[in-house]
Amino acid sequence: MHLNTSQSMKMGQMMKLSPRLIQSMEILQLPLAELEERIEQELSENVVLERQQPDAEGKLEQTGLPDEGPQADVAEREAKSAKLAAEA
Repeated sequence: MHLNTSQSMKMGQMMKLSPRLIQSMEILQLPLAELEERIEQELSENVVLERQQPDAEGKLEQTGLPDEGPQADVAEREAKSAKLAAEA
């Protein structure tokens, strides 16, 4: 009688794409004419959106920085907590 024992391991990696990431990838792949059409469609469907006009140098005015918003609030709270802990 012959007993044979073996053990094997399989490792894999999988990335799931969120709907927002898929949409972003699709938009990045659009030709210029289709991108402009898509922008016009979004502007007409969403009344909150508005087109910015470039200044004399061709730059757009920055209305919000990427670090503003909920993430900035979290960073502020963490900084305040750390300061209070250091003072105690």
